[in-house]
Amino acid sequence: MEKVLTRYLTDNEYASFSGILERNGLRLETEPEEYCYVTENGNMVATGALEGNVMKYLSVREDMRGEGLLNTIVSSLMERAYEKGIYHLFIYTKPMNRELFISLGFHVIYMTSDVLFMENRRNGLDVFISKLIMETGDELLKAEDAAAIVMNADPLTKGHEYLIHEALKDSDVLHVFLLSYDRDMYPLETRMKMLKDLLKDEKRAVIHEGGDYMISRGTFPTYFFKDKKDGVRAECELDIRLFGEKIAPALNIKKRFAGTEELSGFTATYNSFMEMILPEYGIGFIKVDRLRIDGRPVSASEVRRIVREGRNKEAEELVPLSTAVLL
Repeated sequence: MEKVLTRYLTDNEYASFSGILERNGLRLETEPEEYCYVTENGNMVATGALEGNVMKYLSVREDMRGEGLLNTIVSSLMERAYEKGIYHLFIYTKPMNRELFISLGFHVIYMTSDVLFMENRRNGLDVFISKLIMETGDELLKAEDAAAIVMNADPLTKGHEYLIHEALKDSDVLHVFLLSYDRDMYPLETRMKMLKDLLKDEKRAVIHEGGDYMISRGTFPTYFFKDKKDGVRAECELDIRLFGEKIAPALNIKKRFAGTEELSGFTATYNSFMEMILPEYGIGFIKVDRLRIDGRPVSASEVRRIVREGRNKEAEELVPLSTAVLL
């Protein structure tokens, strides 16, 4: 047996890697940061990959199962992550794999009928929730009418500003969760500065990093779903139920706000799932009509496009001052 850890695959290696996934009902959807595979007599028999702090593409050729190859792959990826300074690792997989990954030292964060979300820490979610509680403080935790907004804010626009102000009008406390995944143009540090500068005088707004427990499209893998639409549905359900059952009760959140969506199919789908699922947890879902300027909906994707084209003056008309100074 030979174990290989590499950032790139040759065409032949890529074909073998994809082939093992396909025979196990999986598919290679994106190129990860690190590939790992095991060969026997020159033939690939097990695969895995590392994407940030998420392990994915974990698969063993059917006739080689029971040989401890998955453990070899997982151990190798963990060692590589540690070398990169990444110690908190996650796996998304099928619920049927629960006992297998528990035996490899992983702990269940949350499970739906379609997805099992696991980590290599026993109490990671509890630590995250404790941090949210501490950031909020005792006085605001007592508020009877607490609400939440989850955003990527890449960058923060006047549309986000409008949504926040509308939510504050209808709430005693507003928790603003900023997704941690750096998806496109502006890194978390910059986006956080935009938001903090905007809300620096608003005592009823609490800003939180979404961390690893606010699931984004950038971290959620859909490779174990035959139909990508099923993957999108599973991602929405996992994220919303985790929020509704674990995070919202800890902060006494009773409402969640979101803007209406005309431009992003995924966001529109996510909103429809929130409307359906959140009431099961006693949480109201409130849609706010998207802000329009000169008849056009304000969106972060449009601002990014304008900035990339070098039209910063035009972009400044669509963003608050806290964003404009950082464009």
